[in-house]
Amino acid sequence: MENILVSFSGGKTSAFMAHLLKKQLEDTCNLLFVFANTGKEKEQTLNFCRKCDEYFGLNLVWVEADILEKGKGTGHKIVDFETASRNGEPFRAMIGKFGLPNQSYSHCTRELKIAPIHSFAKEYFDGEYKTAIG
Repeated sequence: MENILVSFSGGKTSAFMAHLLKKQLEDTCNLLFVFANTGKEKEQTLNFCRKCDEYFGLNLVWVEADILEKGKGTGHKIVDFETASRNGEPFRAMIGKFGLPNQSYSHCTRELKIAPIHSFAKEYFDGEYKTAIG
């Protein structure tokens, strides 16, 4: 069975994509739905993620960046709706290590979304996987 990591952003188009993938591929692929919380998401976004997970049966995994010491890559920690950061903790930790994101150095998405999602996926899947981004 093919492994597919589905990056769920918490937006409407991402929810639509997740719904379609689950409907079309759940019998033929190993689907993993992951949401990366930056700690700066709006409460409405977190609620939307929770409701989509319940309604579509995604088994959505919530991750946050685990900003490791200098010289080590960003990892992940698993959270859920109740334990998700809401006061910018992952964002502040990222700024502490990498500095303020700007046009010349846009590390925000890389460290708060991409790195933690793929850190988890590498532990979850036994082997290769493809990524779907909504």
